[in-house]
Amino acid sequence: MEKLKGKLATFNNRLDTWTVTLTPIEVQRIIETASFVDEIVFSERYILENDKVIAITVIEKYFTRVSNRASLTIMCDNLSGETKIKAAVCGTSNSWFWKFDWGASKSFIGYVKDLLKEYKV
Repeated sequence: MEKLKGKLATFNNRLDTWTVTLTPIEVQRIIETASFVDEIVFSERYILENDKVIAITVIEKYFTRVSNRASLTIMCDNLSGETKIKAAVCGTSNSWFWKFDWGASKSFIGYVKDLLKEYKV
């Protein structure tokens, strides 16, 4: 488990988690209608008992600075009673060997965080 935590910490600029006051469905609707979204690749909701919801959205955007399309996977759930958002960015590196992305991954997650900043807990 420690080895896995180390690997996740290495890519901390490509992963983020935060809590908001909205429902997962509201979060998903806001993100899907945002101006920065080039394409919605996947969107699905799982409605569970006791008003629990898991919403998963994958969006894609082209980043000129890395000459590549990046994907952002957003998983939003209220399983613990609070609405938690988990975001992971992929495809922001322009090389097979280097994971340097000129800040594209941080920017992509930043778009979503800025969009939802007034609802952050």
